[in-house]
Amino acid sequence: MLAYQTPITLSMHQVANLIDRAKMESFISKVTGVLLVVDRQFVHYMEGASADVELMRTEIRQSGDYIDVAELLSNPVSKRQFTDWHWAVQMHGRAPHFSSPLVSGYLADLPHRPQQEGQSTEMDVLTRFWPSI
Repeated sequence: MLAYQTPITLSMHQVANLIDRAKMESFISKVTGVLLVVDRQFVHYMEGASADVELMRTEIRQSGDYIDVAELLSNPVSKRQFTDWHWAVQMHGRAPHFSSPLVSGYLADLPHRPQQEGQSTEMDVLTRFWPSI
């Protein structure tokens, strides 16, 4: 599992292309997770086999699309939180767009979920990021 945050230096058209490319790469590599775009920040949370996640990490680091990549977490997980690849975009106060009703409902619930004892650190990261919109 890997979670990272990075500022967006791309145009909206480039962000849309990046989301399409990430969806294809995630499908090919069997990496699942969620890419959140809020105003000018990405938070990407991904899960998969260690070698697949490491390959994605290398591609992100070598890509010219990302600057100042801050890794938030890098841990093995026993169970995937996301069994598919999802995205959510919220730009400049507009209504958010979601890749599926599943991720819409999941993210809508995040700010209202009480902190569970033993809650995974990765869910803490998503909870702190998404309500910032």
